[in-house]
Amino acid sequence: MTYELIQFMWDTRDKQLIWHKNKPTEPDNKLVAISDASYGNQPYYKSQIGNIFLLNGKVIGGKSTKASLTCTSTTEAEIHAVSEAIPLLNNLSHLVQELNKKPIIKGLLTDSRSTISIIKSTNEEKFRNRFFGTKAMRLRDEVSGNNLYVYYIETKKNIADVMTKPLPIKTFKLLTNKWIH
Repeated sequence: MTYELIQFMWDTRDKQLIWHKNKPTEPDNKLVAISDASYGNQPYYKSQIGNIFLLNGKVIGGKSTKASLTCTSTTEAEIHAVSEAIPLLNNLSHLVQELNKKPIIKGLLTDSRSTISIIKSTNEEKFRNRFFGTKAMRLRDEVSGNNLYVYYIETKKNIADVMTKPLPIKTFKLLTNKWIH
């Protein structure tokens, strides 16, 4: 993984992170986390999870890491990615709110319909195991307790894909064309 990161940095040394200056408007304070996971693609079948954070449509940060636990399904990997994003999203929202003194609208985007279904469900479903069930129930509590909106994003539009797996050049450029030049 280290070699790939160094190679990527070398190959993209001429790239820049760009924020285009827009007309001065009142920001609407939308803070969004876009989450993704790739199931079992790391050594010892660990999953890679990644999140990208946007403030008013502009990328302000991201995180990619190997999952600390071995997930047994794609849904479990996606739930793990979402559960990693929520604390960071909350911390960023507190920071932005402190600086801006205005309320924040928080959203979470994922390309996993099953994860969204589990988060939004009101059933006390029987989960495959206790660990998965407690993590899913904790996510439900965090989403409802933090006034967090959860939405589906098409996989081909999920910019967090660049954080979790190697992509073809065309796909990478398509996903990053608005914020990497």
